[in-house]
Amino acid sequence: MRTLPTAVEYLLVAQRKSKKPIAIILAGHNGSGKSTMWYGHLADTIQIPLVNADRMMLSLLPQTGARLPEWAERLRDTNQSWMQVAQQGVQAFVAKAMTRQVPFATVFLLVPSFDTGGIPTINRECAIPGLLAPTGSPTSNRAV
Repeated sequence: MRTLPTAVEYLLVAQRKSKKPIAIILAGHNGSGKSTMWYGHLADTIQIPLVNADRMMLSLLPQTGARLPEWAERLRDTNQSWMQVAQQGVQAFVAKAMTRQVPFATVFLLVPSFDTGGIPTINRECAIPGLLAPTGSPTSNRAV
């Protein structure tokens, strides 16, 4: 398996050769470090924005201190309607970005209850030698 900087360079070289758009998927549970990984290790090299439903949702909620008020946390974490609104907002944003052909990255949450999809499907669809995500059950809540 490649190191992250080597994998990113490999991806960028392949993208330049192909002249095709880049597709980057960061998968992991809530709080697993997807955004941290993006902003800490990828954004400056790849130089495209990250579209993130959690951040879009947070932009709608009041944040008066280091934490959201309890009611806002409940709304964000347990209200299915608001979760769907946030996800649909991201989908609309992504669709508009794709129409305008501007580069971006996005994250998604791997939900174990999906009957199809998940990391094995990503590996089949987006396989780059040496850049496969683990296919077993997660052993931590870190982003893959």
